[in-house]
Formats: sequence, C-alpha cells, structure tokens
Amino acid sequence: MSISVEKRKEQKPHLSSIEKKHQDEIREIMNDNAKFISILAHDLREPFSTTISLLSMLKENRHDYDKEEIKKIITMASSSAEGALILLDNLLHWVVSQQGGKRFNPIDINLQQLISVEIANLGFLIGQKKITITQSVPKDIPLLADLNMLKAIIRNLTGNAIKFTPKGGTIDISALMCRSYVQVIIKDNGVGIS
Repeated sequence: MSISVEKRKEQKPHLSSIEKKHQDEIREIMNDNAKFISILAHDLREPFSTTISLLSMLKENRHDYDKEEIKKIITMASSSAEGALILLDNLLHWVVSQQGGKRFNPIDINLQQLISVEIANLGFLIGQKKITITQSVPKDIPLLADLNMLKAIIRNLTGNAIKFTPKGGTIDISALMCRSYVQVIIKDNGVGIS
C-alpha cells in the first residue's frame, strides 16, 4: 500500500505597506542602537583602560616610585575615572531625556565659569595629549539655559575636540551674543569631517 503525500508550498503572510514600513523603522532603530552602543563602548574603554593601566603599573612597581610619582599616578588614574563617570552621567541624562522624564529647567548661568569647570574636568585628557586650550568667553554674557543640558553639550563637544585634535594641538573656545541667543564656538585643529 502506498500513500501519496502532497507537499504544500508554505505561504508567507502578506505584509501591508504600513507593516513593512514599521518593520523597516524598527530595523533602522536597532541598527542605530547598535552603532550607538559601539561608540559608547569605545568611548568608555579609553578611560577605563587608562585607569587600569595606571593602577596596575603602580601595583606592580610601587617600590620603584617615590611619593611624588605615586601621587602623580594616582591623580592621573583618578582623573581618568572621573572622565568615565562624566561620560556615564551624560548617558544617563540623555536616556532620561529620551524617555520624557527630563524637564527643561532654565536658570541664569555664568557661561565662562561653566566652561572653565568642564575644561578642568577634562584636564587629564588635555594633559595626556599636551593640548593647549584657550578660552575667550566674556564674563558678562547673560545666559538662560538648562544647566545639565548645557554642561552635557559643552562636555561632549570639548571631549570630541580633544579626541580628534592631534597631540600638541590647540582648541579655542569662544562665545558671543547673537541677538537673542549665545553662540558658543569650540574650534580645534583636528582632521575635521569631509
């Protein structure tokens, strides 16, 4: 006795143009997220690698260094760890803002002081690359902005300028009043973007 079995062709469900568009959008979001995570991992790797290297060097050769050298190594490791923390803080602020939990809270800000503090926070990276930073931000520019958002913007733009400026290069930070807004210019002598 023989049984004949008919093999049916599997039919894929037909997607509407709207469903296809949603799938494409989801695919694009997933690709963007993967790129973002890759960039973030790369940016976090540098300060952690530096901190680990400095502390390992100190741990393995602590008897070879005098107190001043030990203090210098610890200061560099601390500064590198602070850089990683700043990056993580920026990420957390960004995530909260993307979820709608962050409210715009404008206050009067001393821009010159804020930029000076952010430059000091990036001091390790600046020193490591022997970069010269000049700042020509007037003391009396009236500025109403969200402090956390502005700090994140200044820190990110300055950090990128440091990252892409060659060793011994220069970064100029300036600001000027333009009608009803303040224009902040962070200019470096790096390779730039085509």
